Order: sequence, then structure tokens, then C-alpha cells
Amino acid sequence: MVRYVGGCHCRNVTYVLDWPVRGPLPLRTCSCAFCTKQSAIYLGHPDGRLRVSVGDASRLSAYKFSTHTAEFRSCQSCGVFLFAVCPIDGEDHAVLNVHTIENFTIPKVVERRDHDGEAVEGRLDRRRETWIGQVEWVVATSAPDAGESDGDKRH
Repeated sequence: MVRYVGGCHCRNVTYVLDWPVRGPLPLRTCSCAFCTKQSAIYLGHPDGRLRVSVGDASRLSAYKFSTHTAEFRSCQSCGVFLFAVCPIDGEDHAVLNVHTIENFTIPKVVERRDHDGEAVEGRLDRRRETWIGQVEWVVATSAPDAGESDGDKRH
């Protein structure tokens, strides 16, 4: 395993990613409007392990759009978009925004993917195969459950 650490700018959210393979990382961008506006570059692997530590959960936002199958998590204090989380079969799966990994050099060429028109089941299958399969949450304080609307603060 290779270990990567990262988090948001204000350090309210930090994480440790244990990556299962050595060699070039499978970095991807998504062509949707949200990901393009965030300039997000994603990293995921089903055998990866992500441990997320949150100081104040009320400062971690969750934005859902389109199929509402994933929550795009950002720190409300510093504004950094960290990762997306998708519950599948009762377990969280995640994909990291590599801009949040400490001391990480992004290569000049990154694979671009277009998921427009992808059916929900196909989307969930793809995430099972390519997103981080083990996600652990360590939350110091928690926010009240805000329901399932955009801006949801559940963890």
C-alpha cells in the first residue's frame, strides 16, 4: 500500500488514503458542468482505503445533483471541494479530488470521461468498480440531519 494524506485548506477535513497499487495513478476528469467548474481530477480504486477525519461536521457540505446518487463534499469554511461519496449496498464509496492531496504532482495528461446519459444502475456499477471501496469517517462533532436536499450535511 502507498499512503497519501490530504484535506481542505483550513484542515477542518483531513484524510489518509491507503492506495493498493504502485505505479501511475488512474486519474480522471468528468465532463459534467459541476466537475468542470471545480476543475476536479479524481482518483479512486475499489481496494483503496480512505479514512476521513472531520473536526466540525456542520462545516462539511454535501451537494447532490442529477441522479442524487452521490454527495459532493466541500468544506464550508475554506471552500475546498474534497471528494464525492456514494452509498452502495449500505457502504460508502468515494472518489478523491487529487487537488487536495498534499505534495501531489498532477501529470499533464489526465483521462477525460463523459457520463452523460448513464443509467443509475450503470453509474452505481461503475462506481463499485472504480471508486474507493472502504471509507471510514471519524467525526469530532456532528451536525443535525438536514434531509436529502441540496446542501445536505449528513455524513
